[in-house]
Amino acid sequence: MRFGTFFLVVALGLGLSACMKKASRDLRQITPGPAAVFNPMLPQTYQGVECPNGLQITVTPPTENIQAQSAASFSVSVVGCKYGYDIQVGNNSARVAMNASSYNSDPNARRYIPYTYSFSQTFPSAGPATVQVSIFPRVSDSVPSYTQFFYGTTSVTVQSAPTYTCSVEPALFSVPANSTSVQRNFYITSTACSAQNPQITAISGGTTTQTTPITLSTNPVLLTLTQPPGAIQFTVSTSGGQSVCSSQAVPVSTNQILGNFSGEFPNSKMDHFYLVPNPSGGRDIMVDYVDVNGRYVTTVLSAPLVSADIPDSILAGDVDADGKDDVLLYKAGVFKWMKSLGRTGFAPISAFSQQWPSTMLLTDFSFVPAASGAPAMIRGTFGGQTYYSTISATGLSQPLQQVGQVTLSLNSTSLSGANTNAILGWSGTQVTNCELRKCSWSSSGGSSCTPNQVDQTFASGASSGSTITVSNLSESYNFQMRCNQIQSSQIISSAVVPFFVAVPNICPISSLVLSGSRSPAAAGAQTLSLGTLSMPADMTALDLRVNLIGIDDNNPNLLINGQSALRITEGNVNAHNITGRNDQIASFVATGVNNVQCGAINKGGPSSCTVTINGSYKTYGGCVADLKQSHVIGNIDRIENNVLHGWACQAGSANPVPVHLYIGGANSASYFSGAFTANLVAPSGVSGKCGANGIAYGFSVDLNPYIGTRAGQPIYVYGINSNLSLNVLLGNSGRLLVPNQ
Repeated sequence: MRFGTFFLVVALGLGLSACMKKASRDLRQITPGPAAVFNPMLPQTYQGVECPNGLQITVTPPTENIQAQSAASFSVSVVGCKYGYDIQVGNNSARVAMNASSYNSDPNARRYIPYTYSFSQTFPSAGPATVQVSIFPRVSDSVPSYTQFFYGTTSVTVQSAPTYTCSVEPALFSVPANSTSVQRNFYITSTACSAQNPQITAISGGTTTQTTPITLSTNPVLLTLTQPPGAIQFTVSTSGGQSVCSSQAVPVSTNQILGNFSGEFPNSKMDHFYLVPNPSGGRDIMVDYVDVNGRYVTTVLSAPLVSADIPDSILAGDVDADGKDDVLLYKAGVFKWMKSLGRTGFAPISAFSQQWPSTMLLTDFSFVPAASGAPAMIRGTFGGQTYYSTISATGLSQPLQQVGQVTLSLNSTSLSGANTNAILGWSGTQVTNCELRKCSWSSSGGSSCTPNQVDQTFASGASSGSTITVSNLSESYNFQMRCNQIQSSQIISSAVVPFFVAVPNICPISSLVLSGSRSPAAAGAQTLSLGTLSMPADMTALDLRVNLIGIDDNNPNLLINGQSALRITEGNVNAHNITGRNDQIASFVATGVNNVQCGAINKGGPSSCTVTINGSYKTYGGCVADLKQSHVIGNIDRIENNVLHGWACQAGSANPVPVHLYIGGANSASYFSGAFTANLVAPSGVSGKCGANGIAYGFSVDLNPYIGTRAGQPIYVYGINSNLSLNVLLGNSGRLLVPNQ
């Protein structure tokens, strides 16, 4: 039954189409002259004395459309006279002094200072209209003139006042039959913009503790409905008129339940499912879905219940473990169900293949959701005793007084070279002959698990807190614990635990050129710096080969981190290229920053060395466009006590770098989970990899806030470069998962 208080949100929807259009503008600049066009009364006196250069009047209409019965703002600017001005708008208003935009004590200089005045005017009807002002130049600073004046005008086109409408959600609302106290909430919008000041000025069919008029806003208004409930009408008034909108009450039978049918609000029961009698003797199915703002949207399913399917009772619960509550219909000892499809409604009614035996039908039953390793169940009474029957998409089990339970969770992950270890926690009660099953990978987990292999077996249920370590995983699996109930030998299974194992990226290196030169250079042994290579911190495989070396010297020797990686003996003196090489140098390259040099014997004159490298490397981080650039390197090391530890640095720099955390996927706003700074003391050896003298390269992130919603999802961390185009996914990204507890 849906009794009690429901939140009413009354909010304003602005109709911008009626408020933001541009107005046509007729701007007239008026300069009096000898012909006395604007004032027949001694115009020359003003032009020659107070206004020696003539008078300029500018009347500016508003830029927006001018609408009938709505105030429109105008401005007036006057320049040309010595002592200032008074202004009169139309024929009936009082004369007031205009304001100078600045002040100058010299009256002759004031002839060039604009004086301004703003006013508003309301037009009663649509059509062309003229706005007129009278300007009175002053005789002196303090003496106004009341006889000599000039006119300023502008022509405008006045639009008809728009017709505004309001709307109410839900348009239909359920009312339990024979209820004595009903309170409901509604969400009201208007097409009027805020300038029209839309307000609720009258309510019929219900009362509220608030006093009308009620300005439309996001503030809640709770209505107590009159009895019997019928149509609720709201009158919304604006400066341009009134509109009336309504919502209709729908009396329903007792077949009404609450649930999370959309699947959008876990652990809540805020959606409403109810059956409404129809003329054919069946029942129409209506669902009120709540949104994030607390308002309801009513959906009427296209397929009503025929009279034969009208249930004796209905239940709500997640039957198929997809996170959405389904609807169970019970009649004459038989359960049927309607699978929830989210906000789009429900699948057609279908019967379960397994039902209770006719000799053991439970009464006074309720739905018990899956929790703590126990499957979803129907709990009821038989012979004065409480029984339990497990339920899934295939049907119901034989009712039992004791039901076994088994749980399985991912406690943590650890790394073992290129492989990953899963540390699982499990417990069981009233079970025996348990087995841990490895199943084909599915990112969603699901409710079933067809094993690729049985990893371990257990004779009986474990104590709470027992752990299982599954080592050296090189691919992703779903894990599930499967047992027999002691009382009935019926098979029950834990929830499926997805375990994702990341696959390393293969990053190609094509025609990577390192070069250095010196000119002039003394004869004899020379060592030229070719720069640095910054390799990923978790590089799992490396294949680097020198394909070409060009020198101006003899006997080139390629040095990597001070070690001779390639030596070529040749006797030519002139500049030459040594091509067709395929020399493996990977064993001399380390993770992090590598210093590369070229040593040779110089015969005198310029000295240069160029090396071209091809190959590839593997990393769980991101591929780098140019290994010679000062990009970010770093690594996710471990999870310890639900804290993620790692390090990051910009190659060659001692400055801390920002790191961004993503959970569930990489480089997408929907997975972004926080920004942090790598400024903690890093593990030993990190400074050498960073190629700098700093030690503050470490970071740690508390994962406890993410366990409830992101458990079992892979963790990715990006190192943020000072050049944002060079941001890099850190090593071991995707290999560690958020723990379950």
